[in-house]
Amino acid sequence: HRSAARGFSFLAPKVTPPRRDRGVVDRPRLVDLAAQIETRLLTSVKAPLGFGKTTLALAWADTLKERGGQIAWMSLDPEDDDPERFLHYMRQALSRAGDAAGSGSFSSASGSPSIQAHDFLTILINEISDFGDELFLFIDDYHCISHMAVHDHIAFLLRHGPSNFHLILMSRGDLPFSLNSLRVHDQILELDAAQLRFTPAETETFMRRTGAEPGAASAIHAMTQGW
Repeated sequence: HRSAARGFSFLAPKVTPPRRDRGVVDRPRLVDLAAQIETRLLTSVKAPLGFGKTTLALAWADTLKERGGQIAWMSLDPEDDDPERFLHYMRQALSRAGDAAGSGSFSSASGSPSIQAHDFLTILINEISDFGDELFLFIDDYHCISHMAVHDHIAFLLRHGPSNFHLILMSRGDLPFSLNSLRVHDQILELDAAQLRFTPAETETFMRRTGAEPGAASAIHAMTQGW
């Protein structure tokens, strides 16, 4: 591995949760899953474009923050498919979650040109453990990542993540590392397109907001299959 820090430019919106759209249909059956996220190490949301992954994640983030959790957010782009750049933005995201995570020894160590990714992640994990508060790291558009070193970094976090750490990954495809151990130990919550589709009641609520004629919701729901 090369060093975990390099001279990268920094875009603040990539580590800031986007604003939730006004008029979004409330979906309590999904938002209420935030209670399960608090008890899982990993939450995986897999669905194609347009299924509301980011909207749901933002609702979860708001709920978890109200419950006292600390929220870190990363929005990925194809150029983030680089191990050092990925860790650079992870550090920036965590530094915004609270006064301790992403600061202190982690902050100073990340400036060393000789630190290796393994050591970088070890310092990060120790700092999260010392942080105390429940820490939720949301990573949106994880499908932008194909570099195996980045996947290895995530797998390392999942193997050694402390009990107060929770990772939420939103992606359009399958996660490229084994989830078997997490499933066996009930440490993962998994959602896919089938669960994200609108129910008939949610479709009706949405159609009412658009001013559609009564009775149109059933036909629209059947035609779109809840998407």
